[in-house]
Amino acid sequence: MKRLNVLFISLALLFVFTFMANPASAFEFNFYYQEIEEVYDPASTAPWLGLGQTVSNWFGNEKVEIKKSEYVPTDSSPDKGHAQIAYKIRTRKVTCLAELYNAMGVTQEQINKGEVSNGQLALIDTFKEAQSKAIQDRTEHAFKNKCDVYLTDSSDYDTNPNVSDYVKNALKKDFWPCSSGDKKRIQMSSRFFCGDADTDHAVSTFVHEYSHSLDKTEYQEKNHYGLDNTHYYDEIISKSAAFKESWAEYNEMIEFDSTRDSYLSRATANTMLSIESTSKSGDYSNKIKASDATAEQLMCNEMFMCSMLYKLHELLGEDANGKDIVSNAFYETNGKNNSMSNLIKQIIKDNPSKIADIIKVVDDATLNKMKSDYMREFFGDSQELENYITNNNVDARGSETTGSVGENAARRAKPSSENDTQATDTLKKTSIFKRIADKIKSTLKITSSSSSKLPTLKKLSDETENNKGKGVVIEVESDDPFGE
Repeated sequence: MKRLNVLFISLALLFVFTFMANPASAFEFNFYYQEIEEVYDPASTAPWLGLGQTVSNWFGNEKVEIKKSEYVPTDSSPDKGHAQIAYKIRTRKVTCLAELYNAMGVTQEQINKGEVSNGQLALIDTFKEAQSKAIQDRTEHAFKNKCDVYLTDSSDYDTNPNVSDYVKNALKKDFWPCSSGDKKRIQMSSRFFCGDADTDHAVSTFVHEYSHSLDKTEYQEKNHYGLDNTHYYDEIISKSAAFKESWAEYNEMIEFDSTRDSYLSRATANTMLSIESTSKSGDYSNKIKASDATAEQLMCNEMFMCSMLYKLHELLGEDANGKDIVSNAFYETNGKNNSMSNLIKQIIKDNPSKIADIIKVVDDATLNKMKSDYMREFFGDSQELENYITNNNVDARGSETTGSVGENAARRAKPSSENDTQATDTLKKTSIFKRIADKIKSTLKITSSSSSKLPTLKKLSDETENNKGKGVVIEVESDDPFGE
């Protein structure tokens, strides 16, 4: 028995030290090229497909699937009522640019001559972007040691005039760029970027999606993106969804001038904002001018919120180590219950000499609509805030009225705590490391007074984004990318 205990302890310590020796710096991207080889319209014409099941087959190191589309047209879409389609998808792992070119069937000469589609160029530049400074600087904050990136190529269908609008719409929705809920998978597609004359949109979108994968925030509301599960820059969505999107868009803004200028130019008092109907998916007939919106409504718009974060970046800049101060605060508060209020409070805590300036940036970004009680809740109590309220006559601002737009947003909300996220970031389930430590303690009869001599056991986070995504994503759960 003693021998077994010694063996268990040895294996446990080996596991612990192996984990500790593999920090986040060992992060890696795994790229998979997906080719849409055929579209079956309707799905019933697809071979092998029955009972709504995905059918997979093996061909060497490739995976071939015939899979039904998950595209569900909105109530307002002309596509509604169309029969479901299916795809034949060939997936293969690519580890270098030459392998990607070979999988695509393109050459550098064809690229130089402009003989490669815009969508394919977008996928190629996405692959290259993974090695960029913008991405590599962010990998130190990854809490997963790898990320699988799927480059879906439907270029035979993207701009083909003989392909129906329904098929093109389905391809766009099924393979919509997204970061999956487990933070381990990013989807990019040629269909989404086929209309772009350059690849800046694709590259900035990849930074956006990778930034999502670093975010532990969980959605706090039902139908956080509305009935159509889609979001637009001018839409009033749920508060947690707007926060998550604004974080990803902010990362784009500090890397790409075109993205920055686009959002800053649109986040104005004259912008018309919309919100999806709560009874008819895809119906955006309900509009409100930003100048007529409340502060809480503006907090539920990603465009206004990412512009606010960027203006805070302009105010605060970088720390002595060249790190972005706004991003530093985000990573300090990163947890499943994080929120814009938590983030701003952390920024204030980290920059106490600039409290009044920070409050002004947030107040201006919400078009000076914040009321005094809302300010105290959002910023936390401080003398600097009270001085700001007095000096800017905040108490004289009109009463908070939401109108139909705000009421619709409120219906999606459920109560949630905005307490310090560090307390709520702790795992509720006993981690494997704790179980190992407990076993070691019990075996060696270690007392509580001597337990501090054990090596620190790092916890794994089980927090997820709960993002169902917006498209078909090939499920890869094992270390083998083609494993079942």
